[in-house]
Amino acid sequence: MNGVDAAGERISVTIERGGLSCTVIVRSGPESTLPTEADILAQLEVQHIHPSRILGGVVADLLARAAAEPGADQSEVVAQGQPAEHGRSAEFTLDPAIRAQLDAIQLRRDRLEEMPAGKLNAKTAGGQTSEQDAVDFRSQSAFVVVQKGDHIGQIVPGVEGTDGIDVRGHVIQAKKGRSMSVKLGESLRAEGSEVIAQTSGVLRYQIDRVEIDPVLEIRGDVDFETGNIDFPGCVNVSGGVKDHFVVRAGGTVTVHKLVEAAEFYTSSAVVLTQGMAGRGMGRLEIGGDLHTGYLDGVAGKVSGNLYVKREIKECRLCVERRVVCPDGTVYGGQLVSRQSVDIGVIGGPGGVETEVVVGRLAEIEPLADRISHLTHAVQVERERSEGELKALQERGKKLTSAQAERLTELQYSQVTCEDLVGRVGQAAAQLLNAAGSWTETKLIVRRAVYKGARIRLRNVVLEIRDMVQGPILLELDKAGSPHCHLRGASEPTPIGEIATIRDTGEDRDPIVRLRGISPHAA
Repeated sequence: MNGVDAAGERISVTIERGGLSCTVIVRSGPESTLPTEADILAQLEVQHIHPSRILGGVVADLLARAAAEPGADQSEVVAQGQPAEHGRSAEFTLDPAIRAQLDAIQLRRDRLEEMPAGKLNAKTAGGQTSEQDAVDFRSQSAFVVVQKGDHIGQIVPGVEGTDGIDVRGHVIQAKKGRSMSVKLGESLRAEGSEVIAQTSGVLRYQIDRVEIDPVLEIRGDVDFETGNIDFPGCVNVSGGVKDHFVVRAGGTVTVHKLVEAAEFYTSSAVVLTQGMAGRGMGRLEIGGDLHTGYLDGVAGKVSGNLYVKREIKECRLCVERRVVCPDGTVYGGQLVSRQSVDIGVIGGPGGVETEVVVGRLAEIEPLADRISHLTHAVQVERERSEGELKALQERGKKLTSAQAERLTELQYSQVTCEDLVGRVGQAAAQLLNAAGSWTETKLIVRRAVYKGARIRLRNVVLEIRDMVQGPILLELDKAGSPHCHLRGASEPTPIGEIATIRDTGEDRDPIVRLRGISPHAA
């Protein structure tokens, strides 16, 4: 074996996986067979190592170590590639607070699934749920609700990526970053990297889409699965609402099945397709109209109109506008309407205590009192000063200086009184205008009023003595006196024939008093 062949046998070239580095090993041996730098470069060329990737000076250092320690193998990385810098796809990350809410909702869902059947509905003797968890499940919402302007998340921009090169000079392709896989709905807007809610509603977060739905759709009942509802927009419940659950909403609420002893607090309309069986515990605070099949054992207030298909039973309700229930019955309890009432039947057999109040203006009464008292005080002062003024004027030029001064004071008092009378009259007119259609107090009973029913037309209190067949029209004239028209008759029937007048309300009727003061009242 000659020296060249022996030198070649001492060289071993290894290319690591991926081609990013090349290592040369010089095996132990005598000085006479030590390879040269040219021998190593030749072997690298055989392996197609690109000259540009060979590291400067490392081959000479390797050979120097091999010469200094001939009894040991020596190795060195002599060529290196440049790894590819892979791109990063754009990402959407949720706001930490929203992420925490979603995690809490998932934990809530898991806990519900672990609860034994019937445990949530177990009741104590007092009627309350015996499990503390049940209270939590009512108060903890199953939805993430956001408000317009809330911070929803952040967009992390993608990175394009940079190609690499291996030791043979071949390009290593970098993986390119992709565009964001999550689509943002029109209800969201991007401000730079920040994602902001364009509207209020429930957050819908899916693998490939994030959006805000202004309508909360509940595909089932409002119960322990959903918790209490507190939503800024419209709510549509395909099922019903169970006992003791609370629904708060800024938009229209529609419930397609039975509402039990629940509570509603809304600033808009409510539609209860089937109705509400409150059992004396249900409560309503409705900011708009209420449309319902029936109401049973419900208390509260309706700021708009009340439309009922069947019956209003044992309720205590105050309606700010009209009650429209021409085919239904008011049975037990108290129904107060600020405007007209159109009802099928009032009361029932056996004289169940039922009261219907039409046109009662509790808020206006104290204001009318103040205006009446002020009017009376001004009139007394004007009459008192008027007599004294007339006596002084009759003296003509024979007045003393003191009397002349008093005359001036009385004349000024008269002018002041006239001004006050005008201003009080204007206040009365404005209050009448504010009362609007409440000044027309009308009750229509389509079929019958039963014995014992109590009817209040503003401040007039009527008690029905015997059942009266309808149609019946009861209303107040402008003087505050009640009139009755039975079964379409053109001439009125005396009230005394159907009812006992328990209170005429003559002195306390605010509309009559205000009309007497207002200069514009007809």
